[in-house]
Amino acid sequence: MRVVARPPPGPPVEERHERALIRRLLGEAEERIGDLERDVDGLRREAAEAARAARLAEALAQERETSARLRATLAEAARLRDLLREALDAERAAVARERARIEDVPGARAGEAEALRRVRVTATAVLRHADLESLSRASGVALPRLARLRAIGDLLTLREVDAAEAARLYSGGVRSVAELAAEDPRKLALRLADLAPPGRAEALVRAAREALDSV
Repeated sequence: MRVVARPPPGPPVEERHERALIRRLLGEAEERIGDLERDVDGLRREAAEAARAARLAEALAQERETSARLRATLAEAARLRDLLREALDAERAAVARERARIEDVPGARAGEAEALRRVRVTATAVLRHADLESLSRASGVALPRLARLRAIGDLLTLREVDAAEAARLYSGGVRSVAELAAEDPRKLALRLADLAPPGRAEALVRAAREALDSV
């Protein structure tokens, strides 16, 4: 009698179902892990982009700050340049006034400048410190004329006063910067009514006082 070999019995149906379920769950888990890995990669890229954007924003802020400082520095340099120009202009004007020639003084008589030049007096500034009596004897120029030239020379030391205005002040009774500073602006304005525009007397008195205060 022939015996036929039978295959071993398979796992029970429940076990097969469990294995299939496990395989399906493992597949789903692998897919989920893949999705999560892709999400993580995306988040990393976004983080990298955000970091680059933050660095760019920081660099831009620093550039703006540097630009603001540069503009402030340029503005300060321009202000100092203007102040320097004003100072140089004032210095040039002061030097020009100190060198005001005798012959340029309004009302200077013919021969006075030449007579004074012979005794080495060519500018009104020299008269401010000269012994007028001795100078009158040496030059032959009358003492009252020297006093007039001296007064105008002293008034010319004010930056706001030119030779013509110094002569007008002298005609109004002002003999020096100190006398001008001591004037009552209203009274001086009355004396200069025909010699200067309205408000000029007050400006001149103020300039004289400021000049004396700065000494």
